[in-house]
Amino acid sequence: MNKKVFPLCMFCAAFFLPLLMISCRSLPAAPQQEVPAAYTVKTMAEKLSYVESDLSFPEFESVRVLNDAVQDTVLKRYNNFKGLARRNWAELDAYRREVLGEAERTPPFTYKVQHQVVRSERYICVLLTYYEDDGGAHGNTTLKSFVYDRVADKLVSASDVSGQSYARLSAQCRQKLTAALVDGDKSLTVEQRRSLVSMINAGTAADAEHLSCFTTDGKTLTMYFEPYAVAPYAYGIQTVQLPLS
Repeated sequence: MNKKVFPLCMFCAAFFLPLLMISCRSLPAAPQQEVPAAYTVKTMAEKLSYVESDLSFPEFESVRVLNDAVQDTVLKRYNNFKGLARRNWAELDAYRREVLGEAERTPPFTYKVQHQVVRSERYICVLLTYYEDDGGAHGNTTLKSFVYDRVADKLVSASDVSGQSYARLSAQCRQKLTAALVDGDKSLTVEQRRSLVSMINAGTAADAEHLSCFTTDGKTLTMYFEPYAVAPYAYGIQTVQLPLS
């Protein structure tokens, strides 16, 4: 290398390298997006003479408020059902054998719990679906939801998440359900339409009890209505999606 060029290269390196390092250190750190809370699925199953059960529900890492609420609800409700099922099944089995003269043993009752998890940066939602068959004409499906606010560290309501009153939420649910179930079905008679509107109005009353089952992805509020809540059993579970502002 030319002896005159070498000192110049050394000078440039000594001058510009610290500036480059200072410039790199001064760059703002990339924003870190919070990872939705991880969870494991807890399961429980029993096969008894009077009931067969299959339960599953989530358990989140470091979210005790939500975990306690979900687990307590699932286990208490199942234990209550199992306690009643033992007596009711024995009575039904005795009636079928002694009164109806049936030889076959009565099938065990059925109890199932399934779950759905919806997570966003702020909210963790758990929707539980219960199915109970205690020997009636058909099984019954019921719903229960829990929505945890990670910022407030507590369970919150649909009114809390949406910032709207229950009266406003009720009005929107009624409008959407009526449009879907009544206005959209031209085969209904006048009496059937009147009956459906009455069920919708009753099932969407403007209070926390009737508007308690919901999930949110941070952009949309999804309200859930179990069978019989706003329409006859054959209509199944009804949902209403409301955009969040």
